[in-house]
Amino acid sequence: MAFSISLKRPPAPRRNRPLADYEAEKQQKPMLGELRFGQGKVKIRGFVMAMVLGMLALILLGSVNRYQNNMPCKALIIEVDTTHDNAFARPANLRQYITSAWGRQLEGEKMGNIQLEELEATVEQNPYVKNAEVYKSIQGRLYVEAEMRKPIARVINEDGSQFYLDEAGEKFPTSELHAANVPLVRGSLVEQLAPIDSFECVTIETAIPVLKYIREQPFWNAMISDVYIRQDGELLLYPRLGEMYVEFGQPVRIAEKFENFRLFIEQVCKQQGWDAYKGVSLKYRGQVVGKRRGK
Repeated sequence: MAFSISLKRPPAPRRNRPLADYEAEKQQKPMLGELRFGQGKVKIRGFVMAMVLGMLALILLGSVNRYQNNMPCKALIIEVDTTHDNAFARPANLRQYITSAWGRQLEGEKMGNIQLEELEATVEQNPYVKNAEVYKSIQGRLYVEAEMRKPIARVINEDGSQFYLDEAGEKFPTSELHAANVPLVRGSLVEQLAPIDSFECVTIETAIPVLKYIREQPFWNAMISDVYIRQDGELLLYPRLGEMYVEFGQPVRIAEKFENFRLFIEQVCKQQGWDAYKGVSLKYRGQVVGKRRGK
């Protein structure tokens, strides 16, 4: 009867290994009290400590929120930016506006009952406010920061009604509290205040780039007092000095035309005087046509 026996070789005797190999093997084996994630190591004690601190932070934050939500509003502080010739409303006016819109005073109201987004929307509904930011303090104060619209011109309709145009080309009403030092826009104009972002009178809308240019340039903002819009859309400008009119023409090549007018002022008006010419035309490309008085 045939059979076979599988013999196992005895393990090779352990040889002395280099110290570097031993240290490398030691680093690869996880130590007691450690967990391995990928290639890094996270100590159990540190991991547990971080979880505990995170839970405590959440509990503390929840307690602070509950405390603040139950706290009554101690003060409503309103700040209005009026550094751009736009003091159309004051903090007292906005406070009254908020109280009227909400039907109650916010002082004494629980902070948790005051929704910041809703209050921001209320403030921005004021016709003089462009943007608003509202935030709370942990001491129970409610802050409102209002950015007012920046005017570029004041439009006077044929029937005498008036409104302002802001830098975005939107309309907003005049105010009894402040009159901005901006050019007056006249003509055979019939334009309603609402809607604020569209125009029935197209000639006003097409003139807005010229009005913005005047407002943005300190020299021209100080120089031009009136802008007359003809029915065909051409513009007449009236400087504050003298009794001269400026035929600007259609609102195109705006920077070029104002540069030509500046050269006319420096080279002609300053030498011959403002009363030497009754008018000047900038309508034609590359030309400045002066019209002497008495001719």
